[in-house]
Amino acid sequence: MESYVTSILTTSQEIAAVGKPLDDELVATPLLWGLTSEYQPMKLALETSGVEITTDYIKTKLLQEDYNPRGKQGGGDNAFVSQHRGKDKSKRSKQVSQLNKIQGPCYICNRKGHKAADCFRNPNRPNFHKTVDNQMKNQDISLLAAMSANIESGEWYLDSGVTAHMTNKRENLINF
Repeated sequence: MESYVTSILTTSQEIAAVGKPLDDELVATPLLWGLTSEYQPMKLALETSGVEITTDYIKTKLLQEDYNPRGKQGGGDNAFVSQHRGKDKSKRSKQVSQLNKIQGPCYICNRKGHKAADCFRNPNRPNFHKTVDNQMKNQDISLLAAMSANIESGEWYLDSGVTAHMTNKRENLINF
């Protein structure tokens, strides 16, 4: 988590060094948006708390969560585990062995962990055609959105979380 926070803060400092300092909210927002689903409850709590979302506040909360994750250290919430020992011990071992049976690859997609009957690429599976139809509709909508976009040639949109920067003019780039 420290490296994630540091990378976003470093990027904002680099942009500020170029002469375009960012508003505090523009730095805090990517800190929240870039979190994995593991942090979803925390994101919702921060967004709905009514507290002003600042970079320092988000950074502090993220680092606190990283150092003291729920259920791993101290606190009053402890879980106690008990094991049942008795006649059904052989039944449990059968269930475990059945779970471990799907070790080999699927005959359709060659991935491990599921049977060919349950494979998402199996055309004989129920709802297979609905999934394909939905994927085609989503592609059509994406294409329509891209075609109808009004693209200004001189505009740039700031997004420090991108993996690649794109432009429609080569003159906009210094190194290529």
